[in-house]
Amino acid sequence: GAWTATYADDGTNKAIFLDYKPQAQKIVKANNRDGSNNTSIALADPVDWGTASHTFGSAVNVDSKYVRITGTTVYPDENGDEALWVFKEDLPYIVPGTGNPYPLTLDEMRTVRSEKNGRNPLIHGVYLLFPMGYGLERYYGGTIDDIGPNIGEGMPADRRGAVNGMIGYPGRFFVFIDAGSTGYSSVLDSGGWHERYRAPKGQRIL
Repeated sequence: GAWTATYADDGTNKAIFLDYKPQAQKIVKANNRDGSNNTSIALADPVDWGTASHTFGSAVNVDSKYVRITGTTVYPDENGDEALWVFKEDLPYIVPGTGNPYPLTLDEMRTVRSEKNGRNPLIHGVYLLFPMGYGLERYYGGTIDDIGPNIGEGMPADRRGAVNGMIGYPGRFFVFIDAGSTGYSSVLDSGGWHERYRAPKGQRIL
């Protein structure tokens, strides 16, 4: 629809994801179909309040245009420097302050490519958490661990699903499981994956 005058139209500056790099003081936009139909990111300096538009630099392609971006966040790279993490359906890509995006070198992730991978990543303490398949990955210092809730025997068959969202809390975090239109969606506590809420059958958590 058409926006009211509450916000000014920002011209061609449209994005599917927006982030902010506090150390670099840059606004980042990510698109799955930019002006050249590529998956890309671009940066802009923040503007004064009341200024209608930002001036973004040249778009930087993030791998194949046929693999969509599913999420972004700002988190240190393996050297501890501020970087943009761009999650795609197959792999996370790291975009350093200067230079081109490069993938996290775990090619086996390509075998579980999904539009749900990398959605709504969460920084909790020193860790970066992101969904992969029906699991949850934890990254720190170049190491990735699968921490569940699908490890071992996993969830009961009628409660399995992708992690659709997460929220942090002191000492723990919560994940939202979408079990689809025939299962029982739930909210789980990371302290042992205790169930804090179970939705009625077929009522999804999106």
